Amino acid sequence: MKYLILMSLVVLTACSGPITKESIRQNPAYATTFSVKQSYQQVFDNLLKQSRTCYLNQPTTKQLTVVGSRDNGTKTANITLEYVYAMAEHDVILMLDMTYEADKQTLVNVYASHKGDKNKADIIGKWLTDPAEKHSCA
Repeated sequence: MKYLILMSLVVLTACSGPITKESIRQNPAYATTFSVKQSYQQVFDNLLKQSRTCYLNQPTTKQLTVVGSRDNGTKTANITLEYVYAMAEHDVILMLDMTYEADKQTLVNVYASHKGDKNKADIIGKWLTDPAEKHSCA
């Protein structure tokens, strides 16, 4: 009986893998896109600062991180809001991909891993387009 319970736990753990950047891009629960007339560096800096201000100050039962990376060669940037469960296991909750288009135009693709995080994804657009929303958090 103990063996059966142990095997069931192993199978359940194997079936529920972490939510990665690639899996959320391929199969988001919610996705939206915004375009803004700013350089991708400026968009990245502003969104990273706002994301850290909003989400790292919230009480949570899990370890929450906001990770940002920028590639000046490809003129792209990425921000992820993720839960960290173990040494290398992360579940991406919200992800932002920024791409330079032309004439300081930046495209921001926002992906949410759960439908309940739609409001977090939608507020990104408000941060980009409405100065009054710069201090609001989802």
